[in-house]
Amino acid sequence: MSNTTIPVRPQWLPCGQCGYLCRLDDTHCPQCGVELTPRPSPTVELNYRPVALPARPQRRIAFAPEANAILQFSPSEACVSLPLDKPVTLGRGEARGADTKLDLNDFGALQHGVSRQHCQLKRVGQQLIIVDLGSANGTFINGDFLKPDEERPLAHGDMIVLGALTVHVFFSK
Repeated sequence: MSNTTIPVRPQWLPCGQCGYLCRLDDTHCPQCGVELTPRPSPTVELNYRPVALPARPQRRIAFAPEANAILQFSPSEACVSLPLDKPVTLGRGEARGADTKLDLNDFGALQHGVSRQHCQLKRVGQQLIIVDLGSANGTFINGDFLKPDEERPLAHGDMIVLGALTVHVFFSK
């Protein structure tokens, strides 16, 4: 840490009526008697230089044909690898018919408001696409609401929230 001078908080403040220097703990000005308005606590001055976070790198949306989607569920941090050779529905319960479904009940899906047929992940060319299937509590991508039936590409490192279930999406190499 470098040697820097830290400013000292003033012990006196001028009266708003007459300008007399009053002590910080005075309730009335000793000079003119006007009631002093309580001053909000000043912002604490840091004695170190804040660290600036780097800008988020450009989103990498290329999803190679041989790549799997890796879903990491919070707070458990458990991971599931999906090959995505066909579309996969994320939701609660068993798959119906010829559908491929990832049952999220082991991740607290019911308590987190995940619908039975919440969203779908599918490979389209070199992109991984997510579609909300009209879920009751919605799907969010990096904080942005995904409208029902809207297709949106996912990028490596994106965070999706299904109801209140947080999932980070990664692409395998």
